[in-house]
Amino acid sequence: MTSCSYIQLAQKTKSQKGAFESEQVIEGVLLLDPNPLTISEDAIYGPVVLDLEGKRYPMSLYYPMEEGKLDLPNLLKRSSYKIEGEFKLTSPKPARNFGIFDYQKYLSSQGIVWQVECLKQVTIQPYRPSLIEDALFWGANLRARFFYVFRRLDHHFLVAIHNKLLYNLNSMNYRLFKKDLAILGVMHFFSISGFHLDFIRRRAKLTLLRLGIDPTVVEWVVAVLLLIFSTLIAWPIGVIRSFCYYYAKKICRYFSMPLSSLDILAILAIILLIINPNYLLNLGFVLSFLMSALIIFHQQMALPTVSDRLAGYELNLICLLFSWPLVLNQTFQWNGAQFISLIIFGLAFDAGVMSAMFVFSVLIYLSQFIPKLISAIAWLSTFCSKVWNYLSLAEHVDYFSYLLGRVASWQIILLLIAGILFVYYLRQNKRLAWSWVFAIYVSVLFIGPSMDMSTRLTLIDVGQGDAMLVSFPFGAGHWLIDTGGQADWYQNGMINRDFAYKNIIPAIRAQGVRRLKGVVITHPDVDHIGNLFTLLHEIPIDDLFVSEYTYGSELWQSLSDGLSVQTKVRIIPEGTQHSLLKGRLRIESLKRSPQSQDPSNDSSLVTTLFFGGKTFLNTGDLTAVQEKVYLEMGEGPVIDVLKLGHHGSRTSTSSLFLTQLHPKMALISAGENNRYGHPHAEVLDRLEALAIPYLSTHQKGAIQFIYHPLWGWSVEWCIRDET
Repeated sequence: MTSCSYIQLAQKTKSQKGAFESEQVIEGVLLLDPNPLTISEDAIYGPVVLDLEGKRYPMSLYYPMEEGKLDLPNLLKRSSYKIEGEFKLTSPKPARNFGIFDYQKYLSSQGIVWQVECLKQVTIQPYRPSLIEDALFWGANLRARFFYVFRRLDHHFLVAIHNKLLYNLNSMNYRLFKKDLAILGVMHFFSISGFHLDFIRRRAKLTLLRLGIDPTVVEWVVAVLLLIFSTLIAWPIGVIRSFCYYYAKKICRYFSMPLSSLDILAILAIILLIINPNYLLNLGFVLSFLMSALIIFHQQMALPTVSDRLAGYELNLICLLFSWPLVLNQTFQWNGAQFISLIIFGLAFDAGVMSAMFVFSVLIYLSQFIPKLISAIAWLSTFCSKVWNYLSLAEHVDYFSYLLGRVASWQIILLLIAGILFVYYLRQNKRLAWSWVFAIYVSVLFIGPSMDMSTRLTLIDVGQGDAMLVSFPFGAGHWLIDTGGQADWYQNGMINRDFAYKNIIPAIRAQGVRRLKGVVITHPDVDHIGNLFTLLHEIPIDDLFVSEYTYGSELWQSLSDGLSVQTKVRIIPEGTQHSLLKGRLRIESLKRSPQSQDPSNDSSLVTTLFFGGKTFLNTGDLTAVQEKVYLEMGEGPVIDVLKLGHHGSRTSTSSLFLTQLHPKMALISAGENNRYGHPHAEVLDRLEALAIPYLSTHQKGAIQFIYHPLWGWSVEWCIRDET
């Protein structure tokens, strides 16, 4: 991208968005560069280029793999390809829950505003233009041909690690390994950066000098070698920073320019941001320049009395103190044990991991001429995989992970201040430096959350289902009303146990939920109880409240096998109610109406929440028949916010119910483009007739009410109109 300002970036994005309409079907040519694409077992996805009569648009591809289709994944390891055919364009989906990865924002930061899906392919063939015809794809083909020898064996564990470490090549095996690296806090070792370029520069220079080559010639040879290597790996941001910084320093020294190392680094950062302001949103860019600045600053602080090893430990800790707050802002968890894993990996790399990997490169390259070497590579890879699994380093380090949830800007700033104070006092007063870090981290990570005075009610977007999370102040705990869930119709309607990992588990972790004090299951329908089994395996639950009907249901029996002995099941008998949390939560099991035709939905537990002077009512999936039973119980509390029954179905939330309760606001939990058409138009008409405003997850994503005794009430939702 060659934009030079935020305004130009915005204009370019707007023009791309205005060029098409969502769900538009067009005929054109899709150009696939194999290098940035991700290839999984069932699909190919990643950035591609759509060519329409010579005009090109960046797109994000999703290409499902089907039996009988061309083996595109293996073909893409050798060359770029072009697909002529019919394509459907859609807008990328934004995050539907607070704090989870926003794919729409991510693509936007890459200059991509459309996703493309291949509906019909007329022809598919290699795309091998000349340098003059298309320099971009000529370079892509050069990289593909060069790296094919390595990619053809990336189904082996060690080869996949080697490919990513040295050449920035992704693979399915590496993605499985990536989670462990993230837990250990050592992802940066496997992201091509200045560390890799410095290693190549030092080793190449040392080798050439030992051969007796003139030092001036050596400098030029090494520069050309680094230029070729950087081009082959497509110039990731860490490489751009390292290459430009190193040679900018040499130029400044040659011309006697009065610029310090920090000056050069700052000028380079400014130039890159002018070229592409989106770099500011790139965590890799921020960390690359921040870590480089810290290394320069630490070198200037060096004392002759401090050993190299101790200085290395200091630098590791300083880098962690500045990277932790930035990573915490994205992962919502902190792990002090990462300092130990960082030292272990640092020692391993110093001991020769990089050198061993370059030797392994030679072995892989020779395997195309000596096939027997493939057996040796496979054996070595299997051995390393078994050793890694046996050591279980990530599992041990993950034990110390501390989940916080979304953190406020002031918390991030305080943690960064801790790093600044540590660096400032490190040489003057080590005890004071450590004291500042300890005091700030304990305050932000442990004391702060327990002193939070806010009460939060979050209607989580679980698609076509229900899940409401309530977080009480001063660390009093989290409660969940229903879990959401989905049936897997490819498995005869059985519960899809992986569905929870796509919505409710990341959503409640982003809210800082390490433990649930209580879970209320309103009734035994899959869209209300289906995620419970997975939830029980991932998050400790103290108390589980169910109705007699739910407890006796077949679905409950199939799920309850996964119950922990620490989880107490509390059955609410029909016609009774429980008051909990000093009256802030009431759970009622209504007497069943003789006219009820829907025993499951009409068994729904009714929950009422009282906080901040407001009352929230959740009736589960009660039908209009059972709503009358609630009204006949007598005058209840004034309802401020009503979550409509049965996702806004016409069978619930009758005009009588709305007229008598007359809530100030309504909430609807329904899936986007759900097959039932929820919320039904009749129900929305009832709300409009009584001038009751509503918010629905199918339009807004997750919805959150926040009450603070000092700042009052606020309401926010995930998906906002562009206007």
